[in-house]
Amino acid sequence: MANLIQSDDHSPDALCKYDECEFIRETYNCEHPHGCAQQATKLLNTLPPKWDPRSELPEDYQEPPKIHPNEIGNKIQFDSQVTTKGTLTDIFQIFTDKKFPTTNKLP
Repeated sequence: MANLIQSDDHSPDALCKYDECEFIRETYNCEHPHGCAQQATKLLNTLPPKWDPRSELPEDYQEPPKIHPNEIGNKIQFDSQVTTKGTLTDIFQIFTDKKFPTTNKLP
C-alpha cells in the first residue's frame, strides 16, 4: 500500500480510479486510499531497516548453500530468505485472532 503513492496512475483524491485504489477501497473499506497509503508509509518509516519490507536485504539475493546430493536424505533445507509469499494477512496470521473483526482504526 505504501508504494501506491509512487504510482503514476494514482491521484491523491478520494475518488481515484486507479485499480489499486479501487481494490483498497472495496477490500479494506478504506474511504481514502491515498490517506491510508500515507499512513502506511509513516508506519513503515518507523521501522528499523532490518524490519522494513521495502528494503532489500542480503537474504533476498544470496543463493542458498549448496548441499551435496548424498547429504540430502531426510534433511529439510532451511530457507533463510526473508522474502515471503502471499499477503500480509498470510504472514502475520499467527499474531491475530480470527474471532475478532479487523478494523481500520488505530489504537
